[in-house]
Amino acid sequence: ARLSCARTAVVHLEEEQKQKEHEMLSTRQVLRDLQQVAAEQRSAVQRIKAGNEEMVAKSARGASERTQAAQHAASMVEERSREKHSLSTALQVTEKQLVDTEAAVTVQRQRESEALAAEQRR
Repeated sequence: ARLSCARTAVVHLEEEQKQKEHEMLSTRQVLRDLQQVAAEQRSAVQRIKAGNEEMVAKSARGASERTQAAQHAASMVEERSREKHSLSTALQVTEKQLVDTEAAVTVQRQRESEALAAEQRR
């Protein structure tokens, strides 16, 4: 009877050992699966980071280009403003010269008229 009881205990222990080995194998498989998922997630995170860095770089380049375009437009406006001022000044000078010339012509005609009248009186 004791032998039978001991055999039953051995069989029971062997079954427990097989169950523990199976649990250990199952746990190792779960661990490998989790490690694979973690590696895939790290890879996905790296791809997302690279994509984000590329978008930030493109955005920065776009902002830089827009800033340069705005600075160029501002300098063009400034240049046109200087040209306008220069032309306005030149126009004022020309108008003054025209007025002076018209005044000189009027004075000259008046002198000629007076000289002609003096000549006719003689």
